[in-house]
Amino acid sequence: MSIIYKSPYLVCMKKLLLIFFLSLLSSPYAQAQIPGKSVTEYTTKMGTTFHKGDTIFFAMGTTDGGAYRYAYIPANYLIGLPETHYGSVYNNNRLVIKDIRVQAANKRMAPRTVAVVSPGGVNGCVDLESAEAAGEITTKNNRKPSSTSAAQAPISSVADELLKLKGLLDSGVITKEEFDQQKTKLLSK
Repeated sequence: MSIIYKSPYLVCMKKLLLIFFLSLLSSPYAQAQIPGKSVTEYTTKMGTTFHKGDTIFFAMGTTDGGAYRYAYIPANYLIGLPETHYGSVYNNNRLVIKDIRVQAANKRMAPRTVAVVSPGGVNGCVDLESAEAAGEITTKNNRKPSSTSAAQAPISSVADELLKLKGLLDSGVITKEEFDQQKTKLLSK
């Protein structure tokens, strides 16, 4: 039976290597690096201007399961993680833009501009043009016009107003002088 001698130097070196690799995995270097040139603002084809520090409002994902097609965490080849799309957990949430990056075209993708967001401390991307066009993010330029406000406030004519005033006069709520004042005000419009 032989006893294996472990030198204190080797034990210390193993611990240091373990600490180094664990710190590397938890550092920003372990996060996927978002390629592209950083810009301070970007205006989409729909006319929305995004700036660093703006807040993006996530609407609903466009895939069958409610996941986002154009909001994702890019693949990280350093630690072997594939590209992951944001799930329906982010529906109706707001995220702050950390950075805006213009990415050049390559063999796999056309040129695009992405907003870098960081939910839960992990950098992710939102393809601004595609997400806005698909309705995954809500902006002033892709909101549907509110039809409820137009339906609730019908335009009344002068004749309708005069009929209301006549009804108030007949019921004794307003006097003849008040009726005449309101009538001249309506007819002068």
